Amino acid sequence: MTGIEPAWPAWKVSRAPTGGSGARVDPRRRRVEDAGRPRPAPEALAPALCRPAEQGADGCQTRPVQPRRLLLIRHAKAAGGPVDRERPLTADGVRQAAALGAWLEHAGLVPDRVLVSPARRAVQTWEQVGAALSTGVQPIGDARIHDNTVDALLAAIRETPEDALSVAVVGHNPSIGELAGVLDDGRGDPVARRGVESGVPAAGVAVFDLAVPFAAVAPGVATLRNFRVPGD
Repeated sequence: MTGIEPAWPAWKVSRAPTGGSGARVDPRRRRVEDAGRPRPAPEALAPALCRPAEQGADGCQTRPVQPRRLLLIRHAKAAGGPVDRERPLTADGVRQAAALGAWLEHAGLVPDRVLVSPARRAVQTWEQVGAALSTGVQPIGDARIHDNTVDALLAAIRETPEDALSVAVVGHNPSIGELAGVLDDGRGDPVARRGVESGVPAAGVAVFDLAVPFAAVAPGVATLRNFRVPGD
């Protein structure tokens, strides 16, 4: 038993109908009366099923889940240098990042939370992106992004507050490319999928829709909607 009683139609409920004197009604008459009543569709007889959303302790949905979006962004083109963390953007990288910001603004993909690697090239990438947006978003530096592993990225993303609906992560390869490659649930855009599989270049962005909270982000739970390299 599931604890959820099916909504059995009145014509299926077993009763002992009586007349005014308490005498039992002829069952043949009962069948004739029931024959004229409309019967519900088969699905109406099935118990209510839970949707794949936020669930309560009994496994059933307790509240609707608002759609969420995740943007995985690789930093723009950077110069070399003896200290990896201090490598700046090149002139081409500045142009790439500005083009990325313009594309996000035009596409209506401005995030309300941004996680950025503390590496100089990632910080400068978001500075250029943010300058092109109509809404200012204060970035949050997170050292785990510079750790450059899929597990570290997932740990940072899963700490997103519940009221955030769109999150951007500005990081590095290989972790950005690897996470982009495993998040898709197989229903994503095939052209975008081929782009991700070919590798996420500098200033590339993969856009995912989520039907789960950020705290539940894991491989195979997101749908890849778009993949762009606006600065190319």
